Amino acid sequence: MSIEDNVKLVKDTMDDLLRTGSPAKLLAALTEDAVIKAIIADGTPISGDFRGQDGVLRYFQALSEVMEILEVGTSDITGSADSVVMLGVEKARVKRTGKVFECDIATVFTLDRGKIAKILAFGDMSAIVDAYRETGAR
Repeated sequence: MSIEDNVKLVKDTMDDLLRTGSPAKLLAALTEDAVIKAIIADGTPISGDFRGQDGVLRYFQALSEVMEILEVGTSDITGSADSVVMLGVEKARVKRTGKVFECDIATVFTLDRGKIAKILAFGDMSAIVDAYRETGAR
C-alpha cells in the first residue's frame, strides 16, 4: 500500500470509531495478531499489551470502564511505508474520581500488508494512574 493508502486506512478507521463508538471497522482493519497498548504505568485495567482481536475488544471494554472520552481532536496525521502517526488532544473523565483531564496524545500505528498490526497510544494519563494508586485496587 502507498503512504496515502496507509494514512487513509488509519484516518477512516479511527474517524469511524470516534463517530460510532463501535470498534467493528477497526477490528476489520487489524491483523489477527494485532497488539494495542496505551503507554501508561502498571496498575490500571488498561496497562499492558492487549493481543489479537479479542484483546483489542478487552482493551476497549477496559477503557470504557476506566474513563469516559469527552472529546478527541486530531491536529496532524502523517505516514510512511509501514507506519502512521496521529497527533491530537483528548479530553476525558476518569470514572473512579470524576476528574476531567485534557492531554496531548500521539498514536503510532504500525502496518503490515495493508492491515494495522500494532497501535501504541501515548499521552499524559497520570489522572488514571492516580485514581488507581489512591485505592490500591485494580
